[in-house]
This record gives sequence, C-alpha cells and structure tokens, in this order.
Amino acid sequence: MFDYFKKRRADWDQAERLYFKIVEQSRLPYFYRDGQVEDTVDGRFDMVVLHAFPVFNHLKQQGKPGQEFAQTLFNVLFKHMDYALREMGVGDLSVGKKIKKMAEAFYGRVTNYETALAADDKTLREALHRNLYRSQPVGPDTLEMMATYLRLQVKAVSTHSLADLREGRLEFGALEQVLAPV
Repeated sequence: MFDYFKKRRADWDQAERLYFKIVEQSRLPYFYRDGQVEDTVDGRFDMVVLHAFPVFNHLKQQGKPGQEFAQTLFNVLFKHMDYALREMGVGDLSVGKKIKKMAEAFYGRVTNYETALAADDKTLREALHRNLYRSQPVGPDTLEMMATYLRLQVKAVSTHSLADLREGRLEFGALEQVLAPV
C-alpha cells in the first residue's frame, strides 16, 4: 500500500517539474513585449496553454503510461491555477467555478490547436488569433510567427522520450529560430 502512495507522490513531483518548465517558457518577456500577448491573467493563462499543448499532445501519443502521466500533469497544472486564484484573492466559493471554466477553456484550446495543426497554416493562425489573442487586433506577421513557433514547439517536444518528460527534462525549440521583433 505504501508503495502506491510513494509512486503517486513521485509522479506528482515529476509532473510538477515538467509544469515549472512549461511555465518558465511561457513567461519569457518576448511574448508579452514583442509577441503582442496581453500581460494579464488571461494572457498568461493562454501562454501556459500554448506551451502545455505540445507536451500533452506528445504524451497522448505515448500510450497508456503517457496518458496517465498527462492526467497527473493536468492535475498539477490546475492545482497551481487554484493556488494562483486564491493568492489573487478569489473567494473560496468562486474558485471551483473559475477552475471549471479554465479547464473548459484549456480543453477547448488544446482541441483547437490540435485540429488547426492537422489542417493548414491559415487555420492555425485563426486558432491562435481566437485563443491566444482572444480576437484582439494583432498583426499578420505576429500571427505567422506564433504559428511557426507553435509548430517548432510541437516538433521539439516530440523528440523527448516519456522518460525524459517524466524527469522534467524538456527543451523547447529556440525562440530565436522563428521570432523577431515586430
């Protein structure tokens, strides 16, 4: 019985290390300064989703062990979202409702990005405009850069083994490869 709890704790710790890598990448100043993403709670949430998407997409393709770890990562992600909402002063009675809406938004964005990547560049740019920029005015060059960036991240993350991801070893594609000041 104790081995079960020990394994669950180890899985949680591994997923948390991976989560922190995702958050670190999503907070790069470039996105908010030059990438035209709003530096707000919503904008930061959308950047976390943008960077979590390639990881979840890859884990989904790793069979049952990858899918189980993806669920743990999802739980970690939303546990941290819960903490963040509470730190911002959201009342205890409202947190659950907000987390539910955030989870729905997360799944919606992941589904949109997955569908758009399977389609064409125009569809991906539209999905980014709708989800990352919440349909706010943004230049076509910025949308193109972010579409290229997302494709780069999907490719970069796909090179990692499940063991790498479980150990929190995650290297995103180099930002400099696709993004330039707007």
